[in-house]
Amino acid sequence: MKPPICELCDEAFEPAEGGLVRFAGSTSTADEDPTLVRHPEDTGWFCPRHLSDAQRLAGTHTLASALAVMRGPAPKPRSLVVHSLENPVQREQVQARFERTSAALAELLGIEGAPTHDRETSTSAGPDPREAATTTSLRVRTTWAAAQRTVWLEHRDIVWDAPRRPRGGDLMQGTLTLAVDGVRIDASYDADAKVCSLREAGTRPAEASPVLDALLEALRAD
Repeated sequence: MKPPICELCDEAFEPAEGGLVRFAGSTSTADEDPTLVRHPEDTGWFCPRHLSDAQRLAGTHTLASALAVMRGPAPKPRSLVVHSLENPVQREQVQARFERTSAALAELLGIEGAPTHDRETSTSAGPDPREAATTTSLRVRTTWAAAQRTVWLEHRDIVWDAPRRPRGGDLMQGTLTLAVDGVRIDASYDADAKVCSLREAGTRPAEASPVLDALLEALRAD
């Protein structure tokens, strides 16, 4: 016999507090001894919080189908969504909103403590081999993490730097990324440093969705 651990939430409890529920697929009899070494087929323990729901489904569901009903539908994946902006937004404005939103998400998810910062720079030959020019890729990431929750913000720029240009390097392209758990939003821009659309990939955590919707609405209004 399995120990009294809830099939739905894995909570351990005293047998008298919860109950052993037989489902429609069970072949065990009502008077079968619960102290038997063999666990009855299609029968499961449920804690006090989930016992009544399990009993309600027991007559018409197997254990597996009852658990599926009690857990509810899985969130629909958001494989890729493109959010267009009617008016292009300057990179600095997008970055400022991403920074405020990432901090708000970390607080919402209960992630305590200061974020960590990671910076990486790499250099390669420039696009024109006739010039002694280089391209520099700069990546800066800020991460909030605790337990299984993560929020991170990344700024990545690629700059073309030619020695004969007194004003320094020219921006070629870049990306701002805001991510929370399984979803990320990318804002890409070219040399004009303007963002025209955002690409969202992944599945949003339910509690983060209103915050992300507010971010997108604010960017559309900028």
